[in-house]
Amino acid sequence: MRRWSVLLILLAGLACIHRDATIVVISRPLGAAIWLDGDSTGFVTPQTFPGLYAGYHWLRIGFSDCYCEDTFPLSPKETRTFEVELARRLWKVEDYSSSAAPPAIAPNGTVYAVTGYSPVLRAIAADGVERFQRALPPGSFNSIAIGDNGDVYLKSEQALIAYTSEGESLWSRPAATGGGIALGADGTVYSSGGGWLSACAADGVGIWNAPHSGSLAPSAPAVMQDGRVCVAFQDGLFAFDSAGHIAWACSLSVGDDVNSSLAIGPDGTIYVSQSEGSRLFAVSSSGGMRWNFDTGIYYAPPRPAVDVEGNVYFAAGSSFYALNPDGTLKWRTSTNLGGADGSTPAIGDNARLYCTNSYSLFGLTTQGEVLWQASGSSYGMNHVALADSLLVSGSSYGTFRAYRVTSTGPAQGWPMFQHDARRSGRAE
Repeated sequence: MRRWSVLLILLAGLACIHRDATIVVISRPLGAAIWLDGDSTGFVTPQTFPGLYAGYHWLRIGFSDCYCEDTFPLSPKETRTFEVELARRLWKVEDYSSSAAPPAIAPNGTVYAVTGYSPVLRAIAADGVERFQRALPPGSFNSIAIGDNGDVYLKSEQALIAYTSEGESLWSRPAATGGGIALGADGTVYSSGGGWLSACAADGVGIWNAPHSGSLAPSAPAVMQDGRVCVAFQDGLFAFDSAGHIAWACSLSVGDDVNSSLAIGPDGTIYVSQSEGSRLFAVSSSGGMRWNFDTGIYYAPPRPAVDVEGNVYFAAGSSFYALNPDGTLKWRTSTNLGGADGSTPAIGDNARLYCTNSYSLFGLTTQGEVLWQASGSSYGMNHVALADSLLVSGSSYGTFRAYRVTSTGPAQGWPMFQHDARRSGRAE
């Protein structure tokens, strides 16, 4: 008799559970799979789920390796709508080998990348079809730039090389270790490395060489709005005029192996980080120190990107940061983006940010909200490239993934590594 009484009490309790709540799930783009409370629902977006109990639920929405998830409470008779933004993977290229240079996207959508322990230049069309491969000289390649006529420029620790957009060899010049390349608006090719900044014409003919002592691995160059070229050496940030003479110098301790990603804001402010420290420096267009920001995370140099309002974004350690134009902290994510400090974010035109850490690709708002995460086995802290809603992420293992996103990523000044979200390396 007692057992029946207990059973009746339990049944009465179950009958009191409210199952009159509803959720509506929508995604951009549509067609994302939906998991609810640990199980696949078998449905895709858009979809409505009525008859849910009041209390906490778990929701996951995604495409293959890209997803977002949330835990949330529902009240009796509540209807809640979830409208999420996702990235949808278009294609993947893998050769399980080394890659150091970040990908770059040409105006026609072709993705150029360098992979392989025996390096190879790869050209991949926007639809993922490989257009060609070209064997490269031995060496570690760290930069790709694309001219306004589609010519492709590559910088290794030994050479500066140019190809046509169809992969025909144009010319090759000796180069020094480290640094990178940048293209002036007039087509001049600037190359940094060792203790040098060099300039040559688009046809490979040398123009000048500017020596600088005491720095074996300077930053990649960046071209200012007035045509002067900035490079960070270990003892400071330097601006060079069109003849290769130093226009000004800002003394600061950058580090022995600079490996820094210069960015230039809309007001001409140049941003440079320590290679063996935790500080981001802001230097005016005339060479004066404006401010510095210390993340407190040593050996996690910030790789800045600047939006059209002068806000600065970067990853360091396990967090993503946003600074106001005056260098004060705007926000810092609580989401763990560990290992993201090797990647320079790309800024989209609809208040979106994209960055990688060691294993994943993230989409965020410019207010620090993580929208989605795309998991992969080998992103390897490389930069991402963005153009015409095509987001490409490369890795140090030769893997490249392309996603369709909601941003295009316009260039304003030189706001991030390799000038713009395409990583073209070209001033305009």
